[in-house]
Amino acid sequence: MHLWSARAADSVFVVGYADYPAVDARTLDSTRDALVKNIGGRALEEKPLAQAGLVGREIVAESGETLLTARLLVSGARLYQVAVLGKKNAVAAADIDLFLSSFQPLGRNPAN
Repeated sequence: MHLWSARAADSVFVVGYADYPAVDARTLDSTRDALVKNIGGRALEEKPLAQAGLVGREIVAESGETLLTARLLVSGARLYQVAVLGKKNAVAAADIDLFLSSFQPLGRNPAN
């Protein structure tokens, strides 16, 4: 897993990726479950997603006053994670969407 993050006040903005032998629905399910478990929370919403020529899922989870919004995007055998984690209402919904929507992988993934 390769992960980069930046903190802004009470929130963390994250981009990461991991390479697998193959990325299937079970990989997405286990990644979702791990993200939710990491915050000790529960999933609120999950929907399919297409972005930058990739497919995946968007997940929203909460734990107390903590909100996680994440996108899992698949490119061949590579799974990208783009997420915002922080206190509820610390970041405007439009800014969360702007960050998540701005993700676009550069170049061609050698795992394709």
